Amino acid sequence: RRAVKQLRDTTSLAAEIVAATMDEPWHAVNIQANYYYTCRRRRDPDNLIAMLKPAIDGLVVGGVLVDDDQVTYRPPAVIIDNFSGLELVVSPTPGGGQD
Repeated sequence: RRAVKQLRDTTSLAAEIVAATMDEPWHAVNIQANYYYTCRRRRDPDNLIAMLKPAIDGLVVGGVLVDDDQVTYRPPAVIIDNFSGLELVVSPTPGGGQD
């Protein structure tokens, strides 16, 4: 539970910084998740996407997204490197799903 809260809070803080530069929050987005791991092991892509829920909540709380109804997930990338972490690449969907 602590890791989930930390991911949501960290994403929310970063989102607040980005939201301060935006005219209005996005309604629809594409998300690419890049997972960095130090060990080579098979990972289930569906579970990797499910692990993004706290980060998406952080984007909503931080003001980058209106809500999480119109999120399109691109297949997550697993990258083997010297460190572990998560990189989210968030971009508005063309047309943005604006009301």
